[in-house]
Amino acid sequence: MTTKMLRSACHLPEEIMFDIFSRLPILDLFQCELVCKDWYTIWTKLVSDRFFVNSHHSRINQNLDGSNLLIQCCTSESFSKLYLVNHENHNTNTTMKTAFEVKFKLPLKKFKLVGSSNGLLCLCLLPDEEVYYICNPIIGEVLQLPRACGVDTYREKNLLCYSTPSGFAFDTTTNTYKVVRTWCFVDEVFGKLKTGVEIYTIGSGRWRRVKNVPTCFSYLPETKQVFVNGALHWHLDLKFYNCIGAIDIKSENFRAFGKPPDSRINRKRTLGVFKESLCLIDDTIEGEVVLWIMKDYGITNSWTKEYTIRYELLGPLWRGPFEILRTVKQQSVLFHRDEDLGYYDVDKEEFKHVRIDGIPGYFDEFEAVVHLGSLISPRTIDGRSAGKSTKTPRCWRQKPMIKKPSRSMLVTFNINV
Repeated sequence: MTTKMLRSACHLPEEIMFDIFSRLPILDLFQCELVCKDWYTIWTKLVSDRFFVNSHHSRINQNLDGSNLLIQCCTSESFSKLYLVNHENHNTNTTMKTAFEVKFKLPLKKFKLVGSSNGLLCLCLLPDEEVYYICNPIIGEVLQLPRACGVDTYREKNLLCYSTPSGFAFDTTTNTYKVVRTWCFVDEVFGKLKTGVEIYTIGSGRWRRVKNVPTCFSYLPETKQVFVNGALHWHLDLKFYNCIGAIDIKSENFRAFGKPPDSRINRKRTLGVFKESLCLIDDTIEGEVVLWIMKDYGITNSWTKEYTIRYELLGPLWRGPFEILRTVKQQSVLFHRDEDLGYYDVDKEEFKHVRIDGIPGYFDEFEAVVHLGSLISPRTIDGRSAGKSTKTPRCWRQKPMIKKPSRSMLVTFNINV
């Protein structure tokens, strides 16, 4: 498109421009900012228009346009890196996807990815997990939350206390975002292990301590919080090994329900989401992966053994343990095992391995989540001005941050999922 044509496009009626741009995938829309000065002006107007931002997000959320993988790598040098991988075109025969580094200006170099919701990321600084950030990697905004100080009392008394996984979720009933921070501590009176919970609602300006947390709601150390059906879920500790704990994001009430039958030949049991239902993955010692689906949410007897997948069908992922990242078009499962990713078609029983270029060749920890990009401003939902400042730097670039990828993940494509 010539410069003259680009400028002519800028003079289209505003409602037509609005409609056109609201249909673009997020990364394509972002490129408009880089075309010319006139298009940059259009971009800045769109980003500051709440109605446009909400309309655009509604469309991409419905069509799953702009769906990306967000990958976190932690190294022994005590720093973390984030990479964004566009995987929405998984139907193509391309043998490689490129990872783009996402940079945020944070006071510490090591952080943990808590979760992703509506294009917003929640990060917390390590090792204390007391300082949290809400970020949007597309528009380059970073919002620092007040320090979480729920564990201070226990540390002052020299009581045993340690952080457990946090969660980040969107409450559709109130249109609010919440960070749920948890920790375990030893009760000074009875010496029992208990769980502490505090919640931060974005825009409230303060953390709230949740009282009367059931004693049984202690976490397994390696568990993660999984959001589905309006609640965050996790594995309970060994005393209640056969139970799943949950906290409802709206009511902030706790509940527990049973897991599927345990054959005791499982290497690991992992929670996930499959077709918008809570699922549990059994990684067995018998050379197969079993997917259990909770058909009727909250009812233990509704667990159904939906799929059994033999190791030989999963290529290099067979070593496990596995996590489900998402369901694609209601038939393909995106699996994750350390740095290996792959799509498995549950109906055709076929597997497609994913290759990613641009991930560093050295890391101790590897985490991947699905991230649906958006133009939602962290500062706007917090009630502040959406204008940028030195605390909200640009963190996305047109070109890859890594010029010469030092690591590639071996891949074989068997099908077009």
